[in-house]
Amino acid sequence: MYVKRKLAVGDLMPVIQIIKKIGIKDFKKCFTGVDISGFQSNKDAAKEDLVEMPENEAQEVAGKESAFEKIGFSVALDVVDVLLTNIPKCEHDLYAFMASMCCVTEDELKEYPISAFVDILFEVFTAEEAKDFFTHAARLMK
Repeated sequence: MYVKRKLAVGDLMPVIQIIKKIGIKDFKKCFTGVDISGFQSNKDAAKEDLVEMPENEAQEVAGKESAFEKIGFSVALDVVDVLLTNIPKCEHDLYAFMASMCCVTEDELKEYPISAFVDILFEVFTAEEAKDFFTHAARLMK
């Protein structure tokens, strides 16, 4: 466990700056133009129905599932592209925030193993106070 302190009010503005630099609006573009209207929403039900369907209909459902998986993969690649393109824009902000959460200097943070990067972000954003913040923020947006 790398994170040594809880999120606090003082962390809000640095996190907002990081999110802004990562380009939250760019994520929206990843999902626009994706037409999923022809897909069945419950894959398990579709698979159960395959047993009772004529072969040609079963192949059509299987084809839709395959297309749906391809669309999901395409969207995931677009999201990764947004992250890889924009994370360098917030490198200093991200290191400063992560170092602050771990109670170390940025130079000390940079000496951590590479896997620590993901571990730290996971620890911060799955912490109870992060969940509480997003729950409260979501209520305000309703």
